[in-house]
Amino acid sequence: LAHSAPSDLLALTGPSLATSHGGPGGQADVDRFAPGAVVSAPVSYWRYVWTRDASFAAAAYGAVGLFDESRQVLSHLARLQEGLGSGTWRAGQHEVRRPLEARYTADGGVPDDRAAQLDGVGWLLWAAGRLADDLEASGRDPEEVRSFLAPVEAVAARSASHLMWLTPGPGYLPPASPDYWEVSETRLTLGTAAPVLLGLEAAARLCSLGLDLQVGPDVLQARVGQVREAMTRAFAPHWGRHEGRDDVDAALTLVLPPFTQALDGALEVRRQAWQRMQRPAGGVAPGSSWRQDGISWTPQTALLAWSGLAQAQRDPQLGREGEILLDWLEGHRTSVGALPEKVRADGRPAGPAPLAWTCALVLLAVTQARGRSA
Repeated sequence: LAHSAPSDLLALTGPSLATSHGGPGGQADVDRFAPGAVVSAPVSYWRYVWTRDASFAAAAYGAVGLFDESRQVLSHLARLQEGLGSGTWRAGQHEVRRPLEARYTADGGVPDDRAAQLDGVGWLLWAAGRLADDLEASGRDPEEVRSFLAPVEAVAARSASHLMWLTPGPGYLPPASPDYWEVSETRLTLGTAAPVLLGLEAAARLCSLGLDLQVGPDVLQARVGQVREAMTRAFAPHWGRHEGRDDVDAALTLVLPPFTQALDGALEVRRQAWQRMQRPAGGVAPGSSWRQDGISWTPQTALLAWSGLAQAQRDPQLGREGEILLDWLEGHRTSVGALPEKVRADGRPAGPAPLAWTCALVLLAVTQARGRSA
């Protein structure tokens, strides 16, 4: 995994992908993606840049010391956001651009009319914050970090303003939005609320390093506290997929380390998450309320693996769970060693492979495991 995941992720970043017509020898169309464009998978409906997947790729590159690649991914997302200038909202004194779209084509267009997903802006900021932390951990001083991140300062400022606009008082929670389940929602999900919180936390962190986000660090930090309290009121004690419900899903991992300081009661629910979400092959479904089709999904399994490894010192049982799930992912690759999207009940890989989101999460989990054992 430590070798195949990064090589596959690099292959999915800025690729040229051909589509043949008429069988062998037929005409082929080539999709040429820009440098830094992370394609979710090389085939069919997945041959797009998902903001969420790309942000995790940026975080994974930073975690393994590929800082230039990480910044290039974030810079590409910044260019995509700049292309959305036609839709703006007024937030206080700021004219705020519309959020990033769910996905983009090779030329930066939008393939369909699906609703924007509000988590994308949060994930972009979260990835930028992760990169800042990784740069500091590598020995760079604050001025060097600030200089390195200068190309993404403008997109971070736009994103921070947008998250402030999404979380006004007195409720301090964003509106309902589709999340990684890719379904319409009328009730706020943890998969939307948590990335908004993580983005605000990252914005406050970037401000502390001296980046000009056009929102003061004190204002950002105050909003972080307000959103954390609002999320606890809305989702605790069950921490289900939807506010006030107990249908746990993988987004539970987002309100615990390694993403953020644990929110009240979330760790107790996390201890039962694998059992509640497990599928016959040994991985997990996106959530306990997902359809009972026997399919394990590798991104959510990798999320639980990383989460478990991050809890190891506090909860050795969760640490062991993380190791087991990481081993499970390694044992359920395709015949060429790629990480697929899904695994059938009988253990056979299914869906596209390699999948960028899973590759990124596996890299982050492996880095977590190595850091713990070092």
